[in-house]
Amino acid sequence: MWRFASLVLCCVAVTSGAFVPDYAAYHNLSSAYRRVGALADAFPGFVRVDHSFKSRNGLSQLLVRLSNFSDSSHAVGPHVLSFKVKVLLSYGESARELLPVESILHFLRCVLRGLGAPKDSAEEAFSRALFSKVDLYIVVLLNPDGRNHVERTGDHCWKGTSTGANLGTAFGLDVDRSLSEPECNILLNLTKTQAFDAFISFHSGRREIHLPLTGFRSKKAGSSLANMEAMAELAGAIAESVQPHLARNERTNHAAGFSVEGTAFNFMATVRKIPFSLAVHLWGDGRDLGPDCFAHFNPSSDSLQKTLEGLHPLYQKMFLLLIAWKAKQMSLAFNVEHDSPSSTMYLLMLAAAVVVTLLFVCQHRFPNPMRLNPRRRVISLKSLSSSLHVS
Repeated sequence: MWRFASLVLCCVAVTSGAFVPDYAAYHNLSSAYRRVGALADAFPGFVRVDHSFKSRNGLSQLLVRLSNFSDSSHAVGPHVLSFKVKVLLSYGESARELLPVESILHFLRCVLRGLGAPKDSAEEAFSRALFSKVDLYIVVLLNPDGRNHVERTGDHCWKGTSTGANLGTAFGLDVDRSLSEPECNILLNLTKTQAFDAFISFHSGRREIHLPLTGFRSKKAGSSLANMEAMAELAGAIAESVQPHLARNERTNHAAGFSVEGTAFNFMATVRKIPFSLAVHLWGDGRDLGPDCFAHFNPSSDSLQKTLEGLHPLYQKMFLLLIAWKAKQMSLAFNVEHDSPSSTMYLLMLAAAVVVTLLFVCQHRFPNPMRLNPRRRVISLKSLSSSLHVS
């Protein structure tokens, strides 16, 4: 039985906008918890749920780990590396954005269903690749208190936590300030203790992908992230995996009033140095719909399923590209490990050959005892006999 303190369930009163979610199509908090719990019970070898991270009001942020949990570590020189690409996904940062949470619940159902799909089918092949080559951490509900507020009041314009704090600007250079919001702890803790290859934060309200800034304003102008080119390539491929394509904004989008400073994904790239860090906005056209906030950030209940199916290729493309990138990184690491001794031996042998050659060439300049083939004085027996006779 799933029990969560402080969870307030009630009928939704319409206080803003003409549209509200039909919870026969959308998940509310309690049904989201139940859905994830049921998947963990059905696939215990592939799904683990951690309720230890909680919001200010004590609600679980629903950390899900997806993997086959096999040991993929390998020692490369003094370091221990993993064959699996380690990915952290974050959802539900803004209370009014229901679609991102729905997208990850749909993805979980699809990828777990793929384990039982016909052998060698595209669905089965993707699921097997994911579970064998990815170690996936998912924060399903970063802001459960805010979501509870939306469900309790019907205010679908509410984006903050229970206190109104905006988690979208909580991650700056001052980590202690971020810690003032309990909801930030889960991301700060995980990225401090785990070496992630990718962090991706999901949102809605527009269809676009944001890359991190090339540095905080307090840093030297012109600084750049080491993996920015690879990040841009990943963002471009993800953007083109769905129809219509997502727009790409590689810097602050002043025209749309969107700044990446203070966001979790910019923090992860600039401070935590995670190789890939993106913000993916899944749905919407960015138009101001006035008080109709639900329709601005979420598709209608009738079109939700079609929207989710259209977004699924984005996840497939994203993971396949990250898997390929990780395989390339491991190949380079092993080539360095295995080639270094042979290269060193080759250089030593070459140096020895050069030294021996020089010795042979220059030995006539050395004193006779130091020569490799010293000259020997030859005395004939006749000369020796004459010498002895004279004596």
